[in-house]
Amino acid sequence: MKVNYFIMLFISSLTEAEIISLQAMNRAHPLVWTRICANAVLLNHAGQSIKQMASLYGVCRQTIEI
Repeated sequence: MKVNYFIMLFISSLTEAEIISLQAMNRAHPLVWTRICANAVLLNHAGQSIKQMASLYGVCRQTIEI
């Protein structure tokens, strides 16, 4: 899947409730875009770099903004 526009803000920390909610969204939300965003926030929280996320989503690193 090609993502044309994606903005990523770095997350300082997430609560356990937020992590659980994002994991549920990542698994079961009916909209693909919402699942992608939830996954990106979880990856960011786990310490993934912009370069790694850009490679995963198949976009250039400038597409993922800080």
